[in-house]
Amino acid sequence: MTQRILGLDPGLAILGFGVIDGLDTAATTAGAEVVDFGIVETPANTPVGDRLCTLYDDLNSLIQHFQPDLVALEKLFFLPHGQHHFGCPSARCRDAGAGSTSTQPSGIYPSSN
Repeated sequence: MTQRILGLDPGLAILGFGVIDGLDTAATTAGAEVVDFGIVETPANTPVGDRLCTLYDDLNSLIQHFQPDLVALEKLFFLPHGQHHFGCPSARCRDAGAGSTSTQPSGIYPSSN
């Protein structure tokens, strides 16, 4: 049995996404097929609230279009002393919120280095 996964790299200015169809197991990526990938961008001079709303709407459109079985969020990367870009936590909350309003399970996963 295969499952469709929507993977998200959260960001306020740029949200990256990828959609794969793969085996229903975490043990292997053999046989996984790339369905689509891309980015969603927001203009730099737009208020943060408007940017989050745009990303939320676009993410919901992606979920509606691809109908994933699982939504996977990339875990945030923090610099030494806990520093991070202001928009990233907000964008991650937005991504998680959009995923949670759908019927798909979601999870947060570390990026592979």
